[in-house]
Amino acid sequence: MTYTVPSTTIAVAGRAVTKQFVSAVETGTGAQQSIAHGLGRTPEQVLIILTLVPLADVAAAFSVVQSAAPDATNVYVTATSGVEYQVFAISSPRGLLASGVD
Repeated sequence: MTYTVPSTTIAVAGRAVTKQFVSAVETGTGAQQSIAHGLGRTPEQVLIILTLVPLADVAAAFSVVQSAAPDATNVYVTATSGVEYQVFAISSPRGLLASGVD
């Protein structure tokens, strides 16, 4: 069973405070993949969650990495072929998450 949280904007007093994005389940190809996040700005935090590692890869080496810094359009991921994952990205105006301001 797969559940995907839609992209969401969290607002306080009518002002956008944070935006979040959760991708559909993606399947690694062994090459860098561009995952469009739609946040409109560079995410400050990115989490890549494994959802499936094929049995053949459990005994062997497998990897899922953020292969380049995210930008205002995409998160870049390189995953072993067949490994499934989801991307969770969070952004806030003026970098409030990165600065530690609540």
